Parts: sequence; C-alpha cells; structure tokens
Amino acid sequence: GALESSIRSSLYCILLIIVYIFERFTAAEILELVNVLGIPEKIVTEARHKFTGIEALCLLLARFRSSGEIYILTLLYCRSASAVSQIVNELCLGINDSWSHLLNFDHQGLMKTENLVCYAAAIAAIAPHDPIGFIDCTIRQIARPKYYQRVAYNGHKRFHALKFQALVIPNGLFA
Repeated sequence: GALESSIRSSLYCILLIIVYIFERFTAAEILELVNVLGIPEKIVTEARHKFTGIEALCLLLARFRSSGEIYILTLLYCRSASAVSQIVNELCLGINDSWSHLLNFDHQGLMKTENLVCYAAAIAAIAPHDPIGFIDCTIRQIARPKYYQRVAYNGHKRFHALKFQALVIPNGLFA
C-alpha cells in the first residue's frame, strides 16, 4: 500500500534525475534495460544494502557516465558511498556473468590466417603498399582535471580530452 507507492514515487524521482542530468536514457529505456538484462526486481548486496533493480541500474549507468566523485551519487540517491560502490560492483559482475558470452573477443575468427589474407587482399585493392590496418583515433571529452590540465587539454578541439589510438583491421574491428 503506502510503502509501495512511496517506493514507486522515489523510483520515479530517481528516473527523472537520471534523465534530466545525464540525458542518455529515457525512463522507458531504463525500464526496458532492466527487463532485457534480466536484473532482479529486488537486490540485496553482501552488506545487506537493499536496492530495487531500477535503482541499481540507474546507479550503474550514472557511475559509468561520469568519472567524477561517487560523492555526487551519494547526494543524488541518499545512499552511502559504500552502498553505491557495492551495488555498482555487484551489478557489473551479475551482468558479466549473464552476458559474458557476448562480450568475449573472438581471437580465433578475426586473426585467423585466412581472414588476414582476405583483409590484405581488400586493402591491396585500394593501397599499393602492404598495410595490415588503419590507425583509428578517438577523442573523448573529459571534465577539467585538477592536476595536469595542460597535458589533458586538446587545443584543436578546445576542451580537455583523452585520446585513444588503435589499429583497425579492414572489417572495422580493432586489432
């Protein structure tokens, strides 16, 4: 009765905070993710912190969205830092246990000799030399760091950023 409606209203507020602040998911998408990922309706951590599945997923998404301090999440969700940390870790492990078969890298398929020959033939049709891949650079904006601001500042993009470089094979996957 009253407790359930109180929980629902608090969950609704949490969803609004996530949607408003992080602008990555709608409330409907978060509810769909909970169902698709098979997150239980109620979760109890090892330290006996109790979370709903929606709240746990929202905390996980918020934690992954920002590399900022966990203190902000403790204020938004009225939870202790240890509770937030535990639910994020436990939910990550649970998702990994359930979906790791889709997350594993296929070493035998991508780098097989036959595939490398196919990649080389595709590139040779375009390039006269013998390249095995292409360098891909991804720039990700970050919050202004407290230390080493000059190192993290990207003058071309005019914001603080991290730059990731990798070798991409012809089928678009990272090698």
